[in-house]
Amino acid sequence: NKGYTLPGTDYSAVLPTASTNAILTFKPLAKYEDSTITVYLTLSDLGPNFCDTLIKRVIYVAATPVANFKFPQPICDGTPVLFENTSKIAKGDMTYKWYFGDGDSSENVNPVHTFKTYGSYQTRLSATSIKFGIITDTIITVDISEIPSASFKSINACEGTAVKFINQTTVSSGTLTYDWNFGDASTHLTTQNPTHLYSAAGGYKVTLTATTNGCSNAVSKNVYEFAKPKPDFVVPVSSVCASTPVTFPNNSTIALGEAGAYWQFGDGNNSTSRVGLNNYKTDGTFTVKLKMVSEFGCTDSINKQVIIKAAPVASFNNSAPCSVDPTVFINTTTFKPGLQPSYTWTFSDGGTANTTNVSHSWANVGPKNIKLRALQPNGCESTIEKNIVVAVQPNAAFTVADICSGKEAVFQNQTTVSEGNLNYTWDFGDGSPVSNISDPLHMYTVGASQTFNVLLVTNAGGICVDSARSVVTVSEAPVCDFTTKIEWAFGHRTIKFTPTNSSYTSYSWTFGEGGTSSSASPLYSYFYDGNFKVKMTAKNAAGCDCSKEIKVPVFANTDIKEIGEGVNIEVFPNPNSGLFTIVTDGSDNDIVEIEIFNTIGEKVYTGNVNGNAADVDLGDAAKGIYIIKVKTKGKTSTRKVSIN
Repeated sequence: NKGYTLPGTDYSAVLPTASTNAILTFKPLAKYEDSTITVYLTLSDLGPNFCDTLIKRVIYVAATPVANFKFPQPICDGTPVLFENTSKIAKGDMTYKWYFGDGDSSENVNPVHTFKTYGSYQTRLSATSIKFGIITDTIITVDISEIPSASFKSINACEGTAVKFINQTTVSSGTLTYDWNFGDASTHLTTQNPTHLYSAAGGYKVTLTATTNGCSNAVSKNVYEFAKPKPDFVVPVSSVCASTPVTFPNNSTIALGEAGAYWQFGDGNNSTSRVGLNNYKTDGTFTVKLKMVSEFGCTDSINKQVIIKAAPVASFNNSAPCSVDPTVFINTTTFKPGLQPSYTWTFSDGGTANTTNVSHSWANVGPKNIKLRALQPNGCESTIEKNIVVAVQPNAAFTVADICSGKEAVFQNQTTVSEGNLNYTWDFGDGSPVSNISDPLHMYTVGASQTFNVLLVTNAGGICVDSARSVVTVSEAPVCDFTTKIEWAFGHRTIKFTPTNSSYTSYSWTFGEGGTSSSASPLYSYFYDGNFKVKMTAKNAAGCDCSKEIKVPVFANTDIKEIGEGVNIEVFPNPNSGLFTIVTDGSDNDIVEIEIFNTIGEKVYTGNVNGNAADVDLGDAAKGIYIIKVKTKGKTSTRKVSIN
C-alpha cells in the first residue's frame, strides 16, 4: 500500500516476442498474514509510442498454520503418552491429523497414545486451516524406553544368618541401577546381589526397584529370618540305676513357630519325642545331646551328662510246671562284681523264698504267677515277673515179662493220671521204631540171650511228662531138628529119632499114631506101614521151646541095606511120582550099572551110566515099593524107593 516492493518478491521481464508469459512470484513473510497486498503489473510499450499500461490487483494473504507439539520425557514402554498440541495460526481455526509411526493415528487435538512396544517412532502432526485448507506438517522422533523386568529370589536364613538375594532382573539394552528396600528401616542398598542380616526373626517385605533410561520397575516379595530354637533340658540331680527309665524334661524355646526334638542318649539309643526318655542297660557316664530343629530347618543343640549306676538284671528259668513234681526255678540274674544282690521270690499261691534258687510245689493246676526281685547294696534293683500254667502230670508205670527170642513181648501199661488223655512213646531199646499205642506187643530176635532197657514216656497232652524204665531179658530160643534111622534089628517099623541138639533140658515127641516119648533120642516101633507125622518139641534151660513136625514113611526095607562093601547111594526125591535121581559117591569116570525090581522080584529097569548120577524115569510104573540095585567097581548097594 506504500508503493514499494515487499521483501520476498521475485519477478522477471520478458519481451513481447517471447513465447512465455512473465512470472511474478511472491512469498509473503509471516508478518503479512491476515492482510491485503496490492500487486501492480506494468506493461511497457517499447516504441514507438512508449505508452505503458498499469494493471492493479489486490491479494489477501491468508494465515498459515504452524504445526508443533510436545510430550513428557522420558517415556516408558507401556505408559500412555499425552501429546500436547502447540500448533498456531494467526487467524482462524485448524484441524489436526496425528500419525504415531506405529500404524495408529488420531484426529484429537491432544491425543493420548500408548505405543505397542519400546523403540523410536517418527510421529507426524498435520495442521490444516479450516478456511483456506492450508496444511503444514511437523515430525518429531518419540523414543519409548524399555521397562526392565524386575525380579529376584531369596534364600531365607535362620536367625543370626544373613538372607541372600539373587537378582534376576532383565532388560534388552541399557544400564540397570538398583534400589533394595529390606523392609526393616535399614539403609537401602544399590548392589546387584546383596545379603542382609535381620536383627530379629520374622517375615519382611523386600522391594527391588530396577531402573534403566529413566524407566523403573519394582517387585516385592516376602522373605523370612526364621527363628532359631534355644535348646535346653534337665538331667536328674542324682545318679540313676541302670534299666530304670530316665526322663529328660525339655525346656527348649523358640521365638516363632514350632520346633522338634532329636535326642542322642549316648548309648546308641535315639528318640524324636518332645520329652527325652531312655532306659540305660549299663552303668557309666553318658553324654546326652538334644538337637532342636525348627519347622524351617533351623537347628541348635546342647550336650549334658548323666550318671548311671550299675543295676542287676533279674531273670530266671524254670522246669516244666507240673502237678506232681516240684517246679525248679534257676536264678539267672546278672550283676556287676562286688554288688551281689539279695533275692525275694513271690508265688501267686502265697509262697515266698529268699534263696538264690528255689523249688516250689503246687497244690493245684492252672495259671500261676512268679516274681523275682533282685536288690543290690547300692539301692538298684530289678524285678521280673512270669506267668506259667501248672499242668496235669501222669504217673508212668508198666510191666513186661521176660521172653524167648522170636516171641512177642507183652507190655502192660499201668500209667495213671488225674485228668486228661494220655499220650505214649515206647522205646524198646533195640533200635526199632518207637510205638505210640497204650499196650504194645514187640518181638525181639536174638542169637544169644540179651537184656534190653525199655523206656515209656507219657504225658496228658501238655508239657508235663513222666517216664518209667524196665529191663526185659530175651533168651535164646532152641532150634528143633532131628534125623531118623530104621533099626533093622527090630524090623523095618522100628525107627531111631535123634535130635540135632541133645543138650536141651527137656524133649517131647509125638509119633503120629498115638505114641509119645520124653527121651532125647527115642526108639519107636510102628505097628503098620504108612506115612506118620512126627513132632519134636524141645525146651532149653531158659524155658524157651521149639518144635518141628515132619512126615516119616514106614515101609518094608525103606532104608539103605548095604551088601558087602557097597557104595553109598542116595535117591531123591523119595517118595516120588516115578521120576527120580540116583547119586553115588563114585567119581565121574566110574561105570555104574543100575537095576530096579518090584516087590515080587521082576526087573522093571536096567541101565548103565558113566559118572556118579543117573536120572531114572519110571513114570509108567505102578505105585508101590521098588528095590534099586547099584553095582560099581565090583561092589553092590541097594535102596528102596516109593512111587506114589
